[in-house]
Amino acid sequence: MIEMLNTAPEKEKSPFEQYFEENIIPLVEEENRLKSKYKSSFWATLWIVLFINSANMLIVLYGALQKGNKISFEQMFLVALVSLLVVYLPIKKYKKISHTNIFAEFLKFYPNFTYSDDKKYVQNSGSDVIPSSPFYLLANSCNAVIGGVNVAIKDVRTGSKNNFKVPTNYGTFFRLEFETSPNTEIELSDKSGLFGNSKHAYLSRIKRDSIPASKYFDIYADNEEKAKNVLGVSFFENLLDLKEIFGAKKIKLHIKGNKLDIFCEKSSLYFETLSFFGQKTDKNKFLHLHKQFEQLTIFANTMQSFMEQ
Repeated sequence: MIEMLNTAPEKEKSPFEQYFEENIIPLVEEENRLKSKYKSSFWATLWIVLFINSANMLIVLYGALQKGNKISFEQMFLVALVSLLVVYLPIKKYKKISHTNIFAEFLKFYPNFTYSDDKKYVQNSGSDVIPSSPFYLLANSCNAVIGGVNVAIKDVRTGSKNNFKVPTNYGTFFRLEFETSPNTEIELSDKSGLFGNSKHAYLSRIKRDSIPASKYFDIYADNEEKAKNVLGVSFFENLLDLKEIFGAKKIKLHIKGNKLDIFCEKSSLYFETLSFFGQKTDKNKFLHLHKQFEQLTIFANTMQSFMEQ
C-alpha cells in the first residue's frame, strides 16, 4: 500500500502555477531577502544610536550636576540629528536599489494585458460610478481585450489634491466596452436605504417584483423590459462573485451605450510590494490576484453574451 502511494503520479500543475513558481516566486524571495537584510541593518543601527544618545545625555547631565556645567542642548541636538541621518541610511540604500516590478512581471502571464504604473492627478474621474470628489488619483492602469471586449482597470483614490495618503474614498474601477449595445441605460448600486436616489433623473426605479434582486440593489433603467434581458440570474451571480473576490464594501454599476462601468468601493487591484516598513511580500496575495483576473475574465465573457442578445 505504501509503495503504491509513493509511486502515485503527482497532480499536474496548472499553467499559472508553473509560471508562478518559475517567474514570480524567485522575485518574491529575492525582494523578501533584501527587505530582511536592510531591516536588520536598520534595527541594529537604531539600537546603537539610542544607546549613544542615552550615553550622551547622561554625560551632559553628569557635567551639569557634578561640575556645575551649563546643560548643552546644542550638543544633544547635534548628536540626535546625526543619529537620525545614520538611521535613515539603510532605508535610503534600500530605495536606491533597482527593484523588479513584480506586479508587472505577474501580468506577463496574461499576454493580452498591458500595464502602466504612472499616477495621474485629475479633477474629473470620467465616470458617474466613482464618488464625487474635488480631486482624483488614478493609478495602476491595466488594459486588455477579452473575448472582443475592451477592458480597462485602475485603482482610484479620492481626496484633496495634495493628500491622497489618507483618501476620502478609494476603490477599483472597471470599464468594459462592447461591440454591441443592449439599447438600454441601467444604473445599479447596493441598497442605500428605503429611498435610494439615482444620479440620472430620467431613469426610473425598477419595481421590486419585476426583478427579485432589486430587494438587495437600487436599480434604475430607461426601459424596464430591455433591462430584464441583461439583469438575469447569471448577471447577478457574476456581479456578486466579482464583488466578493475583490473584497468590495459596496458596488456601483452603470451601463450606457456599449460601455459598462463598475466601481468596487474599498477594494484595490494593486498591493504594495516595495514598502520598507511594510510586511514582507506575500505570495498568497499573487494567488488571490490571479483569481481576481480569472473572475474578471468570466464576467467580461458573460456580459458579452448578454449584450449580444
